[in-house]
Amino acid sequence: MAQRSAPRVGIVMGSDSDLAVMEHAGAVLDELGVPYMMTVASAHRAPDLLRAWVRKAESDGIRVIIAGAGGVPVATMAIGKAGAKNAGVLAARILALQDEGVAKRLVEYRAGMANDVENKAKIIEERHTSTRRSDSESSR
Repeated sequence: MAQRSAPRVGIVMGSDSDLAVMEHAGAVLDELGVPYMMTVASAHRAPDLLRAWVRKAESDGIRVIIAGAGGVPVATMAIGKAGAKNAGVLAARILALQDEGVAKRLVEYRAGMANDVENKAKIIEERHTSTRRSDSESSR
């Protein structure tokens, strides 16, 4: 069995109802090969638990924390899936400042995202062009 690396990112949410959204941050980190840990620790309902988790996270080697409450990642990201994914990317970018492996995987990830946008643009442009031709031909 392969040994898993120590987590470098901590994902914490105020309630398990945020899990479905915050898992997207973990999915991005998985794709980038960045180990993370995830937990629930409410600052409102269990502040002592959260304080203990933060102290342990630091001693465990966590370098970036993604915190979300009510589906809103705190790192000033958007609400929902897109915001959680962007929080994962932001955490990886922070780690990439000192980790060449993460930096390389992040470049590849961003290139893939750019390629996706280019492909979608071509599809939309082709549809739009063919629709305009059809409209102009039918008006004659």
